[in-house]
Amino acid sequence: MHNQPELALLRVGQRIEHTSGPLLVPGNFNHMSWLHTTRVLEASGEPRNVCLGWGLFSTFDAACWPLRCPLDHLLVTKQFRLALLERLPGIGSDHFPLLA
Repeated sequence: MHNQPELALLRVGQRIEHTSGPLLVPGNFNHMSWLHTTRVLEASGEPRNVCLGWGLFSTFDAACWPLRCPLDHLLVTKQFRLALLERLPGIGSDHFPLLA
C-alpha cells in the first residue's frame, strides 16, 4: 500500500510517460530521494532529480536542524542543464528555499 507522497510521485510518472517536450517538476514531495518510489520514477532516466550528484539539500525542517531531511526536489528532462543549485537561508517557512 502506498502513502500520499508515493501516490503523488507515481501519478507524476504516469503523466510524464504521455507528455513530450521539456518538463520541470519542482516541489515539496514529502518524500526523500533514496526511497523506493523516487528510485522507480528515476529508473527510466526521465525525469532526473537535479539534486543527485550536487549534494544533500536538507530543506525541511528549517526550524529544527536535527530533524532536517531533503523533501524538496526538482525533476527535469534532458533538455535542461543545471548550472547552480543551493539551499538559501530561511524565509519564515518550515522549508528552506532551493535556488536552481
